Amino acid sequence: MRKLDLTNYTFSFRKPDGTYQIATYDVKTTIVGIITHTQLRMNDYEMLEIDPLADKIESVKGDEVLLTEGEYRQMMRQFRKFTGYGNNDRPLLKRLRDCPEVQGEDISFSKS
Repeated sequence: MRKLDLTNYTFSFRKPDGTYQIATYDVKTTIVGIITHTQLRMNDYEMLEIDPLADKIESVKGDEVLLTEGEYRQMMRQFRKFTGYGNNDRPLLKRLRDCPEVQGEDISFSKS
C-alpha cells in the first residue's frame, strides 16, 4: 500500500509586468487531469480502467489517500506517458516518486 499526500502547495510565477504572484497548485485536480488526459490517447477500455482510480482520488475528503500497489503502478504509468511538465510540477512529481509504502499498523488518515 502507498500513502499519497494530496496537500495543495503554493508556487510563484512572474507576471508580464515583472512582479511575482503566488498561486495554489491543486494536487488532486492535477493528478486526475493527468491520468485521464487526452494526450495519453487512451481508448475506451483504457479510460474505463483508470476511471475508478480517478474517482477514488477525486472523492478524497482529507489530504491523503491510500493506494494499493496496483493503483500506484497504474497512476505512475500514466504519469510516465504524459509529457509537458514544467517547473511548478516538480514538487508533485517528487511526491509521487517518493510516495511511502505503509503497512497495516502504519496507516493513518488526516481528519476532515
